[in-house]
Amino acid sequence: MHPLLQTLTLVTVFFGVTTAPLEAAWYTKEFSAQVKWTIPTPTEPEKIEGHVYVGDKRLRIENTTKGHTSALIFLVQEKKAWTLDLAAKNYHDGVARMAMLPKPDTDILPSDPDSPCANKEKRVTCAKTGSGTLDGVATEEWTITIDQDQQKGEIKLSIDPARHLVLKQQPDVGPVRTRTFLGDMEHQGRPTEKWMVNEEFQGQSTVLEQWVDKELRLIVRESGQAGDVLLDVSAIKIAPQPDSLFKIPDGFKLTQPVMDPHPPGGPIPGGAGQRQ
Repeated sequence: MHPLLQTLTLVTVFFGVTTAPLEAAWYTKEFSAQVKWTIPTPTEPEKIEGHVYVGDKRLRIENTTKGHTSALIFLVQEKKAWTLDLAAKNYHDGVARMAMLPKPDTDILPSDPDSPCANKEKRVTCAKTGSGTLDGVATEEWTITIDQDQQKGEIKLSIDPARHLVLKQQPDVGPVRTRTFLGDMEHQGRPTEKWMVNEEFQGQSTVLEQWVDKELRLIVRESGQAGDVLLDVSAIKIAPQPDSLFKIPDGFKLTQPVMDPHPPGGPIPGGAGQRQ
């Protein structure tokens, strides 16, 4: 797994940047798309192709790798998920090892009414300390102090309020993560913003480039430091999605999930920008 995907900092824990990608924000429109994922491994990268179908608080993802296709159906409001084996015509409750679609490129900000800063117990306190610019983007500067269970520390944030994004997070202990706006681009004929994401920790730096679809606020392309494409979303079609996509098909049998003796640690993120 890419080093940037493995990092959890205080800000990801308390601002929903990584821990709840499908619930922190939902997609602004219903759409379908084709997706290619490349998952780095210690040996050969794992190549996965598939389709995604995004409905109104409903999601279907199909993964095809080594000739086998699995599907995930996720219902946000009902808090239900099923994993389907399309060839065997069976399914089980919960989420198996799947390459996921990045969540919309938006963050929970300190000023949001549902942010931890509004917690009456004051285990997280937030102070706006000023304004500035970061690589030409107007920002708000915040200091977040956390004292919750075993998590204690301070984080400095630079926020882009117009895009509702955290552009820089600098904890007193842990990696520093910075997003730099590189300009407007096109991807598959659709307008996007190109960003560079840099994470520095213990003298090492990890860099990714991301293309964010302006209309959907979805990461549609991501490349690693060597220029390898980790995520590519194409053939986007914005339209209502049929109800049948989000239901268990007739004839599918309920089974128990197969236990992996070497569990991968849950769903495979759809990119470092997924904040999963």
